[in-house]
Order: sequence, then structure tokens, then C-alpha cells
Amino acid sequence: KQARATISVQMDRARMATRNVGAVLAGKGPLANELVVIGAHYDHVGYGYVGGSNPGNQGKLHPGADDNASGTAGLILLAERLKKHYDELPSDAEARSVLFLAFSAEEMGLLGAEHFVKATSIDPARISAMINMDMIGRVKDDNLEVGGMGSAAEFDAMLAPLFEKSGLDVKPTRSGMGPSDHAVFHRAGTPVLFFFTGTHQDYHTPTDLPHKINAEGAARVLDLVEQTTLALATRAGPLTFQQTSGPQMARGRAKVRLGVMPGDYSGDEPGVLVGEVYEGTSAAKAGILKGDRIVRWGGEELADAGVMMQRLVDAKPGDVVEVVVVREGKEVTLPLTLLAKPEGQ
Repeated sequence: KQARATISVQMDRARMATRNVGAVLAGKGPLANELVVIGAHYDHVGYGYVGGSNPGNQGKLHPGADDNASGTAGLILLAERLKKHYDELPSDAEARSVLFLAFSAEEMGLLGAEHFVKATSIDPARISAMINMDMIGRVKDDNLEVGGMGSAAEFDAMLAPLFEKSGLDVKPTRSGMGPSDHAVFHRAGTPVLFFFTGTHQDYHTPTDLPHKINAEGAARVLDLVEQTTLALATRAGPLTFQQTSGPQMARGRAKVRLGVMPGDYSGDEPGVLVGEVYEGTSAAKAGILKGDRIVRWGGEELADAGVMMQRLVDAKPGDVVEVVVVREGKEVTLPLTLLAKPEGQ
């Protein structure tokens, strides 16, 4: 027997007011009208109801020590350090102004940075470069990724000596895109640099705690960001912007969950490097491992993390897809059954 039912649903949307927070360090001489922006997002995922990596953690405080209290603390420290530098500059020195920006709503889709770029009264031509610090607190084996190196023609020659002097093992990547605030500035035509110490199992969980921060390593990252900022602020000529490609945001909302965290959003190499695999997920049950690079999906080449996200948006729970990963230099084919995304994710 067939039956019909009518359901009336009312949805109330609660709006939350939030703000970016900024401060300006005034420059000197003719360059003072130009700006170097240093940014870090200060929001996180709260109690994990939206944006947490595991629905089992909903209702638990997600401290976000690395993501992104590390970058926010770095922003405050750099403001103090650079103020001292500028105070000691000779009266005839030339230096660009520095705009320190703490962004809100990054976790909701880069909304704070997007609002600033769209609503600011600052002429975009005045912004010489943007530096972004997001997750700089987990330095391991001296490794540091600096993204956006392809976004200005001068970056390679200009920054190579600073990288070498830092003592860090710097991995420069070309793309100015990616899932953090710098991508908004890059789309608007600004050269960008993204400082990032890598993914980890504590990402978007209650275990991203302060005692896991490598304070000494983070301080070394800040030393490099400080020297980079000074170089950008005092160089004589403008940077030559170069548009780069990289993962794009997927259109739509996925009903399935793969269960991996990409280890590299740069787009410098084809495929998706697996930075972490979460237990009990589609990826874990299929046998995908940390360190694998997913290179094909359903018989088609997989360009980057953005393309993979669109594949997930287009899929439905129960779909089986053949994926190919490169593991220790060899291709491994795995059947992947896509499981439904847990409620609230």
C-alpha cells in the first residue's frame, strides 16, 4: 500500500557576528604607502560540531594549539619584533608598512580573508605581498613547507639565501592556492607565501594540545618569517605577480567521507599525497596508507586534492571505485567502498 504524508519544516538560521583584527606598523619614506600583509587565522572548530574530523568528538573542546594558535601567537610576536626593527631604522631609511591581520571564520571557508579582500578600502595595488602562517607549531626533523614560491618571479632568488641561512629543511612549493587565507589574496593578484609545518593526527581533534607544540622549532620558523618580512619590506622595486594553479574548492557538499588528510595542497606533483588516514573510514578499510599518493580514481588521472573532493561530492554512499596509489615507487590498485559521511560532518 502506498501512502502520502505532508511534512512542514521550519528552519531558523542563527547569525554570529565576528571580526578580523588588524594593526599597522607604519613604514618609512616613499615606500611607506605600500604594505606587506602578515596574516594568521584565530578561529577554530569550537566543540567539533562543524569542522571536526571525527563525529565521536562532538561536544568536546577542540583547543587548536597548532591550528591555529601557533600562527596567531607568531603574529603577535612578529609585531613586537618588527616594531623594534622599525624603531631602530635610520631616519632616511625606506620601508613598507606592515599590516598584521588576525582572520576570523577561516574554518568556515576563508570567510574572514574573503571579507577583507572584498570590503577593504585599501587599493590592492598597495599590497606588495601577503605572508600567511597556518599551523607552524609542529616542526619535525627541521622540515618546513613554504608555499606560493611561484607567485612572484623574484621569490626564488630572493628567498633562497634566507632559507639556507635558517638551518631549516625548507621545501618550497609553487602554488599560491590551497585551503588557507593566502589563497584569497592570490586570487586577487597578490604574491603570497604560506608557512606550514605539516599535517598530523591531531588535526581538528581535541588532542591538538599546547604541550605537543615544538616551541623551539616554531621560534626558528618565526626567525625566518621575520627575515622574509624585512626583505620584502625594504626591497627597492615591486614584485612581479605570477598566477599559479592549485586545488580548487569543490562545488557542492559530499555525502560520503574518504577519511584522509592530504599531506600536500601545493599541486606541484600530480595526485594526492596522503598525510593521514583516519580509523574506520572508507580509506582505512580499503587499505590506503599514510605516505601513499593517490594518482588515479575510477580509471581517470587524479590531478589534485580539489579534483578528489569533487569526486566525493559526485559520489553516493555504497559506491565502489577503483583507486590507484603509488606506494614505495610501485602502483597498487585498491577497491574503495565509499561510506556515508557521519551525521553532523
